[in-house]
Amino acid sequence: MKLEIQEEARLELREALIWYEEQKTGLASELLFEIRKSISEIINFSTRNKITFNNRREAFVNRFPYKIVYAIEENDSVICVYAFFHKQKSKK
Repeated sequence: MKLEIQEEARLELREALIWYEEQKTGLASELLFEIRKSISEIINFSTRNKITFNNRREAFVNRFPYKIVYAIEENDSVICVYAFFHKQKSKK
């Protein structure tokens, strides 16, 4: 499957990485590692996560309070990531 990450999601991820690196050197790398693991699981098991809204699904990131919002598109050939949401911020 092809993976596409929307620009807004890229910006959210970039902001999170900057924030975590400011908190502790190396923490951004740990977040990125966990996000890559989550994306790998999404690619391999794309329908595992239930549909929540607008045909989108949510996958949680281990060790960090983030979820990845994505959809399976184009006849099940593309996974489109729409957001990297901080769980606390997304409740607002």
